[in-house]
Amino acid sequence: MISFLRSVLKLLALLMVLGVGGFWLHQQGKLDFAPIKRLMGSGEELVTYYQWTDAAGQVHISESPPEQGVSYSLFKGSPGLTKYTQPQVEVSSVRETAAQPEIKVLSTYRDSLEEKLLQKEMTTQCRWLVSRIFELERQVQEAEGHQIELLCREYREQILLLPKKHCKASAGDIAPQVC
Repeated sequence: MISFLRSVLKLLALLMVLGVGGFWLHQQGKLDFAPIKRLMGSGEELVTYYQWTDAAGQVHISESPPEQGVSYSLFKGSPGLTKYTQPQVEVSSVRETAAQPEIKVLSTYRDSLEEKLLQKEMTTQCRWLVSRIFELERQVQEAEGHQIELLCREYREQILLLPKKHCKASAGDIAPQVC
């Protein structure tokens, strides 16, 4: 057991001497750790890149700045980054050829609020009243002209009925968003 400990201590002393010697040689400029760092995958020096967009809308990335008068942004990256950058497709041509997806709203915050308030209500009459108020909200948003006035009048009347019908929902819960 003692001979094993002596061997371990000798090995540790040798490693320490090698480490201190290597550090001293590096400080003197006689030992370069860059190949070791590359092998270990760390210590890669970052390069400054310049990025700008030309008059045609083409994005350029280069290690040298653009001509004078062209605005650009700077960023740091791995060496050789410009080898891997692809020219970008002009956005206007993509818009013309690609069909725009149709946007469909499935549910909104107001829909969730309506559902939550309906669950609180015990009577059919109050449930109908809450549903009607939210339905009027949706109709007001799609209405035009004189129709808005009529819908808003009914909207306010329905909100005033909530306490009269002893509903659990109140105008404060609904937080009217129209009219």
